[in-house]
Amino acid sequence: MRPAILVRSGFECWGSIPYYQIQDSMQWLIATPMAGQGPIAPADFYIVEEPDTARADPSNWILLYRSPGSGTRLYRDLRHHEVPKVIYHDSMDMEAASVPGRTAEAHVSGKYSVRFDAASRFTQPLVRIVTDTLRGPDLQVLATAMIQQPSRLNWTALLVRITRGPVEIARADANSGLQMNQFGRWTQVALPVYLNFPLLPGDEIHLEAWPLTDDTVMYLDDLNLWVLQ
Repeated sequence: MRPAILVRSGFECWGSIPYYQIQDSMQWLIATPMAGQGPIAPADFYIVEEPDTARADPSNWILLYRSPGSGTRLYRDLRHHEVPKVIYHDSMDMEAASVPGRTAEAHVSGKYSVRFDAASRFTQPLVRIVTDTLRGPDLQVLATAMIQQPSRLNWTALLVRITRGPVEIARADANSGLQMNQFGRWTQVALPVYLNFPLLPGDEIHLEAWPLTDDTVMYLDDLNLWVLQ
């Protein structure tokens, strides 16, 4: 089962989606707003508002629903529903003594996790250096982490950054609070990122985790980073 479904949404609809994520327990849903005016970046589903209908991609999307009142449309991307091939997989289980913030207070695998508090506001990122040219509309990065957070008042951001030399060419993030099944228990948080550009040798994919504040203690374990196609 896929850990998360990515929806790109028009701005008006996007603002209301977190309410339904919480109200209807849709922790598996990740919503991000459509950016710019050109082609819409790839996702699993698209909520396209009336002013953006010309940006729809009928060659790769199928229309599932059209609101008769607002004209807002729901599309599914036909390219992202096959089981992908794993190109790269990297993981970090926090067992190394060099990991910043390492603690034995709580863990999922092994004996250690990372504790986020006033003294530890970051940890070591997971980095993959691309060695081959990868192309195609079905290229994606998938990041997951195990996170324990006590309440909705504080959360951890999973951040994926892709750099080419000194230039950051892509960035995406996910709020752990919107994916918690039960606060105070370990929960897998996921961040899928579909790419509309090739990965080239030397490109770097960074997976980072950042706590919002140091008001409450949170724990992080088992970072995983996949490149799939």
